Amino acid sequence: MIKIVTALGNPCLNTYDDFEIIGKDIQYKDGIIEILELNNDVNYVIISEMLDGIISFEEVINSIIKLNRKIKIIAVLKEKNIEIEEYLLKNRSIWFYL
Repeated sequence: MIKIVTALGNPCLNTYDDFEIIGKDIQYKDGIIEILELNNDVNYVIISEMLDGIISFEEVINSIIKLNRKIKIIAVLKEKNIEIEEYLLKNRSIWFYL
């Protein structure tokens, strides 16, 4: 079964039966890292750039990749940002704008 961590500030994605949702709708950036440290076999992280937290969005992405190089990241960005887009693309991630 595909394992997903959601961190969007919107619990609607947590009701699918086809996926195992690990750490349903994390509310802060640091929480994603905490969940992945406990569950290293997650397949996808769906994350919003607008999450609260003391670390930067780029640091979160970098930490996720360090914990699991095979993980796929789907990022929701609040506005066009070439730097973040290039960083995500370099790290095999995808993004879209809210």
